[in-house]
Amino acid sequence: MTFKLFYTTITMHANVFWEKYGFFTERSKSIMEISLRERKKIKSRQALADAASQLFLEKGFENTTADEIAEKAELSRSTFFRYFKTKEAVVFPQQQERMERLRELIRNHEKDHTPFGAVKLGLLDMAAYFMEHRDELTVQRRIVQASPSLQYRQVDFDREWEDVIAEHLLAATRFKRADEHRARYIAGAVFGLIEAVLRGWFDEGCQGDLVKMGGDSMDILVEGIGGGEFDR
Repeated sequence: MTFKLFYTTITMHANVFWEKYGFFTERSKSIMEISLRERKKIKSRQALADAASQLFLEKGFENTTADEIAEKAELSRSTFFRYFKTKEAVVFPQQQERMERLRELIRNHEKDHTPFGAVKLGLLDMAAYFMEHRDELTVQRRIVQASPSLQYRQVDFDREWEDVIAEHLLAATRFKRADEHRARYIAGAVFGLIEAVLRGWFDEGCQGDLVKMGGDSMDILVEGIGGGEFDR
């Protein structure tokens, strides 16, 4: 008996056993089916992102079509647009997830730190996440740097970082107009710092300690501008 046949036989008998003694309910089956569908969605989305990255590196973003990406991933064109509304979106597949992660990381520090301190620590946690995903980020940067249209799109995503930082600073105030302006100015300064640190990190081949680089640069920034109302 081959291993495949043996495995199939064992699985079949096991399923009969679980169903006979009530371990498989309609609800549990439904949950399993949903889980399988979700895993398939994740797998398809990742296949499209991987195929896109390969083609963009080989041919350039502007010279690659959605049809070519779908074909390389062995999926249909309609499947591509089910997961990505535009070709630009497949270059930044984790953007919204990263913004939600940043919000959560900052919130984790809000209880025990000042608003500015929570933002700082949340960003340093994000730096640790970036270090874990340096290969993916390096590929994304190469693709973006080679495309003027993607560099323009990157500006919109950069603004989202500033928005997240500002909204957390503002959450600790009574939302006076002066507070809003100050929060925006500080968020802009902080993100400018983030850009400078990331640029240096990428230029060094992502070999440096991004968390330390970020912490040191934030200390310099605080010495210059202070946290003001948001650091009390």
